[in-house]
Amino acid sequence: MTTHDSTDASAQVGPGRAQTGKLLVGIDMGGTTIKVGLVDESGALHARQTVPTGGLSDKDSQHAFASMVRSIVGDKQGLIHGVGFAVPGPVDRDGNLRMGVNVDLDLPGMLQALQREFPSAWVRALNDANAAAFGECNRGAAVGRKDVLLVTLGTGVGAGVVADGKVLVGARGIAGEIGHMCVEASGVKCNCGRYGCLEQYSSARGLIRLMRESALQAGDERSASVEDARQVMEAFERSNPHAVHAMEVFSDRLGYALANIACVIDPEVILLGGGVSECFDLFEDMLRASFDMYALGESRSVEFRKAALGNEAGMVGAALFSIAQ
Repeated sequence: MTTHDSTDASAQVGPGRAQTGKLLVGIDMGGTTIKVGLVDESGALHARQTVPTGGLSDKDSQHAFASMVRSIVGDKQGLIHGVGFAVPGPVDRDGNLRMGVNVDLDLPGMLQALQREFPSAWVRALNDANAAAFGECNRGAAVGRKDVLLVTLGTGVGAGVVADGKVLVGARGIAGEIGHMCVEASGVKCNCGRYGCLEQYSSARGLIRLMRESALQAGDERSASVEDARQVMEAFERSNPHAVHAMEVFSDRLGYALANIACVIDPEVILLGGGVSECFDLFEDMLRASFDMYALGESRSVEFRKAALGNEAGMVGAALFSIAQ
C-alpha cells in the first residue's frame, strides 16, 4: 500500500540541458519499502511517499517505478534539479551495484529509466549508509562537520563515511563495510564465511546471541528466551547479569573497531544510527570508555552523537548527493 505525507510542500547520468530548478528527489530503497521524498536544496523535506519494495530488474518494472516517482513530483517536474537513489549495497564509481542486499535491482537500468522521466536532472546512485551520512552532515546531527562517520546498528552493522565534505566510496564501493571488520580473530563465524566480524557482536543479532549464550551457560532459561534487542536493553536496565555481559561485549567490540577506524579516517564526530541506537543513552558511557581505552590519544577528542534524521536520512542524503559532487 502506498502512503503519503506532506510537510510544507558515484553512479550518475547527466542532464540534457542547463539546470535552473530548486527541488530534488531522494529515493531510499530498503528490503521491504522504498521511500521517495521531494527535497529542497537546503535539505528540507516537502513531501514523501512510501511504497512496498518490488523487483526493479526489468524494463517494465523500472518504467513503472520511474513513472510513479514522476507522479509524486506532479507539476514540479520542471523544477527538479537532481534525483538521488540510495540502495542497500556497495555502489562503485561506475554505477554498478556490487552486492545487492535483499533487493532485485538492475541499477544502471533503473537510473536510465529515471533519467528518461527527468531529462534535465542529474541522476545518481549511492549506498544507503553513505546517503544517510551525507544527509546527517547537511541537515542532521553533523551539520557543519566535514569529516563524519555514521555507524548503523541494526540487524547488522554498516557505516557511511564523509571525508572532507565528500562521500567516501572507495575503489570497489565497499568503503564503510565495517560490519565485516575482524574484532576477534577466533570469534564467531559470520554469514560472510569469516570469523569474528564486528556485526556478530555489536548488532541486534549479536546482542541477542550474547545474552542467550551467557544465560544458557548459567542455566537461566528465562533469560535465554529473549527474542529482540529491546528485551536485552530492558533486562540491562534491570541489571540482569546476562544482559550486562552482552552489553559489555557489544560496547567493547564496537569501541575497539571505532578506535581503529578513527586512526584511518580521523572523524570529527561519530554518529550512531539504526534501531539499536535508540537506546544509545544506555550504552554511551561503556562505548566511550572502550573507545578511549583503545584509541590513539589524539583520537579521544572525537564526539559521539545519536543520528538525528531517523528514516528520512537516506532520502535527504540521496537527494542532496545528486547535485553535490
